[in-house]
Amino acid sequence: MNIDFDFDGRDLKIVEAGEEISVRVMDLSVSKKKLDQYLEQVNKLKTDVASLVVQDEPSRIRAVEYGGMAAGLLKKIKATTNAIIKEPSEFVRAVKNISSPFEDSLERIKDTAAQKIKQYNAVIEQKRREDEAKLQAEARKLEERLKKEAKEKGIEAVSVPVPVLPKVQETTHTEFGSEYGREHWKFKVKEPFDENIVKVPPDCLELNEKNVRARIKMGARGEDIPGLKIWQDDSIVFRS
Repeated sequence: MNIDFDFDGRDLKIVEAGEEISVRVMDLSVSKKKLDQYLEQVNKLKTDVASLVVQDEPSRIRAVEYGGMAAGLLKKIKATTNAIIKEPSEFVRAVKNISSPFEDSLERIKDTAAQKIKQYNAVIEQKRREDEAKLQAEARKLEERLKKEAKEKGIEAVSVPVPVLPKVQETTHTEFGSEYGREHWKFKVKEPFDENIVKVPPDCLELNEKNVRARIKMGARGEDIPGLKIWQDDSIVFRS
């Protein structure tokens, strides 16, 4: 996809599959002007909090004030931003609702075509493996016969190469597109789960944070959970 912005920042031309589509986009200068009104306040707060030293109760209260002012200003900026993007977002949502049925149908078509190709490839791969196994069996027989003859003649036997047949063609090109296979391995714990999960190497396991936090919420502390250390690390939250 090629995108070309005109100099006025409003006309957007999109070239997709050789077709040019012209759409109208919002002028960013208007949005920037609405948000720039907060620039001076943000910069002043940034300077003030950088120079603040919290060393007594009044300075701690001042830090709370700065945090609260920042939280309030952040809320205003988010509200302004949401107001700016509301109309375009609704338009985008409406367009997506129109295009969604087409996209869903085309995705299903792709999945159906892919499944049929996979089934065909599986048949071809099975035949390839059978032919390869047959050739390898013949190669082993030949190698055994050559070894026997070489032993009888007192010479060193030659090795017979192991036949390997090429796999299904990896990429197919057509007038309308191409197709290629991509290896993707899946895995899961064998059944029964309880017996096999303990056999999985530690480096292949992942700590379940959701379950750990559930136990902490129920009162787990210190080393209540075997193998884990639990400690408190509070954070400060500002509200406006």
